[in-house]
Amino acid sequence: MTDCLEFVGRENPGGTALLRPTIVIAAVFLASFPSLVPRVLAASPDERFLQGLRDQGQFELAEKHCADRLADSQLPDEKRVELTIELSRSFADHALRSPPAAQQLLWEKARQVVDQFVANHPRHPRLVLIRAQGALAALAEGEVARDEADLGGGNPSAIETARGLLRGAIAQLHRLDDEVGAEMHRRARASHAKDDALLSLAQLMSLELHLRYQLARGLRSQALCYPPGSADRISSLSTSLELLAGLAQRNLEAPLAWSVRLDEIACRRLLEEYGTAERKLSQLEQTTPSAETAPQLTAERIRLALARGRIDEALSESGLAAARRQGNSAEADYARLEAYLAAWQRAVERHNAADAAEWEKTALDHVRAMDQTHGPSSTRKAEALLARRMTKFAGSESAEALVHAAQSLYRGGQIDEALSTYDQAARRARDQHDVDQALEIAYTAATIEKEREHHRAAIDRYRKLSIITPRDPRAADAHLLAVYSAAQLAQAQQPPQLDEYERLLREHVSTWPKSPTASQAWWWLGRLAEHQHAFQAAIKALGNVPSDHPQFPAAVEAKDRCYAAWFAQLRRDGKPTTPTANDAVRYFAQVIAEPALAPPQSQAAARAAAVAAARIWLLEIPGGAPRAEGLLNTALGGSAGAPPEWTVAAQTLLVSALAAQGRLDEAEELLKHVSFGAAAEALSLANMLSELTDRATGDGQRKLADLQLRTIDDLLAKRDTLAAATLEEVSHLRATALAKTGRRQEAIAELESLAERNPRDGQSQEQLASLLMAAGDTSGLEAAKVKWREIATKSRPGSPRWFRAHYGLARTQLDLGDAAPARSTVQRIESSHPDLGGPEMKTQFHKLLAECERQSAPGAQQK
Repeated sequence: MTDCLEFVGRENPGGTALLRPTIVIAAVFLASFPSLVPRVLAASPDERFLQGLRDQGQFELAEKHCADRLADSQLPDEKRVELTIELSRSFADHALRSPPAAQQLLWEKARQVVDQFVANHPRHPRLVLIRAQGALAALAEGEVARDEADLGGGNPSAIETARGLLRGAIAQLHRLDDEVGAEMHRRARASHAKDDALLSLAQLMSLELHLRYQLARGLRSQALCYPPGSADRISSLSTSLELLAGLAQRNLEAPLAWSVRLDEIACRRLLEEYGTAERKLSQLEQTTPSAETAPQLTAERIRLALARGRIDEALSESGLAAARRQGNSAEADYARLEAYLAAWQRAVERHNAADAAEWEKTALDHVRAMDQTHGPSSTRKAEALLARRMTKFAGSESAEALVHAAQSLYRGGQIDEALSTYDQAARRARDQHDVDQALEIAYTAATIEKEREHHRAAIDRYRKLSIITPRDPRAADAHLLAVYSAAQLAQAQQPPQLDEYERLLREHVSTWPKSPTASQAWWWLGRLAEHQHAFQAAIKALGNVPSDHPQFPAAVEAKDRCYAAWFAQLRRDGKPTTPTANDAVRYFAQVIAEPALAPPQSQAAARAAAVAAARIWLLEIPGGAPRAEGLLNTALGGSAGAPPEWTVAAQTLLVSALAAQGRLDEAEELLKHVSFGAAAEALSLANMLSELTDRATGDGQRKLADLQLRTIDDLLAKRDTLAAATLEEVSHLRATALAKTGRRQEAIAELESLAERNPRDGQSQEQLASLLMAAGDTSGLEAAKVKWREIATKSRPGSPRWFRAHYGLARTQLDLGDAAPARSTVQRIESSHPDLGGPEMKTQFHKLLAECERQSAPGAQQK
């Protein structure tokens, strides 16, 4: 059954088409990781090339380029500094654009690059640049943590983590600022010749300006980790503002000048100094902002209006005309979303349902547009804002708004919260009589459980939504995914618990018999029944797999295996196989007749059916060898492009069909042209000939055994290439063939050799005892009696071999004329095991007892 479950586990029913509500995990929405180096030193071709790779999201290529260059021991010292900075920056930029779960390792790598350089080059003249880049990486990590805490709803633990990271980054920037200031002071007083490896005074001044700006930025981020109006928030904002105001008095170049002034306005807004913020913003708007700066001014204008409670003014600034003038800007679009949600919230508070619905639609449309324009990273931040605002007004949000909130939670790794919100969205959709949307939402939630391998939950969700709406075209898809999840759940248990898996399969084919998914369910049901040895049930299930299903050829092969196993059961039970064989060949004949009208995979199915039907004609239907020959000749004649292993199998059967008709010369000639690719193929022919030999009588049996023996000897000529198990099987077959050709002593010698090599091989011992007993002479019978007694002693009581050994012992005792010991042997076994090993063995034992009674009857000895 494990094979069946493993097979099911590799299939995703219906492929990706079933997973319509595709789930994408987005990165945090942040700007690209900053670098001081391009502003302090001139950008090199390497730096421009690597920035291009990062802009395209090809971070692994950027990282590999840097690592490969840094591995060069001849790399110039100045270039090593530059590439070390670029490698750290690439890891940090990669972290910024990765899902939360993948970020930690990348941040660690960004730090390790810097720490390793500092440890290896503690007195490098440009070490300050490396350390500055390390401080920026630490600041970016802290800002990401703060944004994550904000997106996650302000979890106290997450906020404290962000505070700690930002404190560490701010401390590093403070130390660097002090060191650069001290070096500038020392350099201004120095009179010695300039060292070209050192940064110039102008470069140090530029570095100082950028460090102070980043320090101010870090303080503002730290302030946002505290509640509005708190002393800690005001203190951090005030310190940041002081640094920015000082920088604003300096003669700064763009874009630093714009960044400083915008951040100063933002700080004053956050400190509720609205008048000063308004005046400075108006002054900045009177200048000529760059294309990159104009949207930032709009964003700040919107936020300032919202902070002052002027929602209509913010909406006016969010107008379509302004958006068109400024082009695509994620930051400005996010600020517009804030305005739309403020208008929605105002309408909700005023109980104006019509306005609330209109602004909600506007906000949702805007989020969809952001997703199309800016991609998943900006969408996550927008969805998180929706989630925070909407959940404050429980009962007012639409199903679509709740879906956006759920998506934001999912993308942030808050899976349980996301699923709860999806459930809420599905209920809201049903309340609004939108069954289609409710089903899509429920489908998405179930798929999340499936993807994170919560199989029990996935089964329950998929089945529930499929049963609630069984006539929906997606219901069968969902139910099949419940079946798939049940297979995964069963596989995870030891031993596998298959009841639910089977029950769901039967429910599927019963509820959706005409759905395309029913074909897949029948295939799995057939495989399950085969592995449970319910061969009749397997044959019935596999017969429902249509010819256009991808697994149709495999289903034909599986039916062939099941029929073979069923025939073996019928023979053991003493029942005829011919009626079942006739049914089987009729089915395989239909498969063979279909390829002209069916899809390409039916060609493979037809070949499999030809081999299966030929084998049945040969082994199960009296006089069927000519039909088998005809089938195989036709199949081989049209076998262009067939796999080599199929060709060998068909040729092997054809050899057997010719031999079964007594045409041994033709069989031997064909055998010369069979290219056995593996020992297993030749072994298959030997086994087939062995079965045919068992069914033959007289001279025909001997001739077939001769052909079998030649096949085996050819195989044994390559004994060095055979596995131990294969060699043992071949030796068993050879002993049997020798006996059937009348070479009994050679057969006994072969089996004695086998038994000596493998004293625990019960099959060899049984075959040897049977051959000794069949000799009919007293010495052979005495030897057989000893061997049967030995086998009985070594076999587990109650096992099939144990019963066969005792039967052989009693049979041999009777053949030696010892009826009383024979009867005693049977009676002793029957007293402890009344069933005598099952119906077949019981019948044989009772027949033997009857012979004992006849032989013991008065006058029997005289006869």
